[in-house]
Amino acid sequence: MASPIYAAVNSSIPKSVGSTSTIELISNVATGHDPSSVVYNPSNNQMYVANEGSSSVYALNATTNALLYTIGVSSKPIAEVFDPANDNVYVADYGTDKVSVISPADTAPTSLKVADEPITLLYDPANTEVLSAGFNSGNVSAINSTTGAVTELAGFDDPVSMVYDTANGDVYALNYGNFTATVINSKDVVVGWITFSDTCGNPGELAYDPSNQTVWYSDCYANQIDVVSGTSIVAQVSVTSGGSQAAPGITTLVYDPSSGNMYLAGTTANVVSLITSKTYKVTNIPMGSEPGAIGYDPDDKEMFVSCYGSAEVTAILVTSVNTQLTIVSTKASPGPMAYDPVQSSMWITDYGSASVSTLAS
Repeated sequence: MASPIYAAVNSSIPKSVGSTSTIELISNVATGHDPSSVVYNPSNNQMYVANEGSSSVYALNATTNALLYTIGVSSKPIAEVFDPANDNVYVADYGTDKVSVISPADTAPTSLKVADEPITLLYDPANTEVLSAGFNSGNVSAINSTTGAVTELAGFDDPVSMVYDTANGDVYALNYGNFTATVINSKDVVVGWITFSDTCGNPGELAYDPSNQTVWYSDCYANQIDVVSGTSIVAQVSVTSGGSQAAPGITTLVYDPSSGNMYLAGTTANVVSLITSKTYKVTNIPMGSEPGAIGYDPDDKEMFVSCYGSAEVTAILVTSVNTQLTIVSTKASPGPMAYDPVQSSMWITDYGSASVSTLAS
């Protein structure tokens, strides 16, 4: 039985700048060259910024923004994840096929050999382990949180993105090499594959919708979303508006737990597309140039969107009308971000200016 295809409606939200927002730039903190990732460690109230260009990680006090120490890692750190089982931060060192493990009070990380070109990391609570996707390999490396032992999991083809299914403990890994997703269960055993249509030459991103227990896949140039339940595609959403493409070059999918909707950043259409998770209605929200990374603020129920091309961040108030709040300028090329729940602030990497910006309500 073919999956139902949902076409987008011609719906958009007018661009509204300077409304009732109190979002403001709190500080801009110097980092190493080309900061590519930031993660918050709640055990020591520190932000860890991975500097791809200088092969280092900056540990910053999340309250004072002060640099506490610089941690040397292997070449090209590009992704990080916090492990709540041991309070460590894991850093994917893409250039040397290693993952650096940083404990809360340690400035000398442990280095672990993993599958070639680790590109993304995911914490798997079902197995108490960190998974590292090896882009130039057919493996995902499973790092035991207690022992640090590394186990290579086969059955992948250049994996680039991973999500965790909280309903059953499965992990979905998107394969760049053949436009599929590999599904592994809570015992790290491959239980199936999902084949997506190759209509654009580039797979996009995965995101998990816990309200419907589905995994969403973005087809980055064809503007199609595949919605997956288990190992079956149950719906396909055509992300278009008024006969034109809504979000070509989709780069990010983020779930909003307050509304149950999904947000997509489209780099070339300069919009963020909101898709309702039950009816798949698409609404476009105008953005600055090249919106990419999206971060969710659970305290104020806001989405922060990095607009790489226009060096600005837009905050979207997640309500029934999705009011666009004041646009805040950053130094240059804002990218991935992390939320600090203690200070209620968003930390945003500025890849082009060797700094991170902190924004708050």
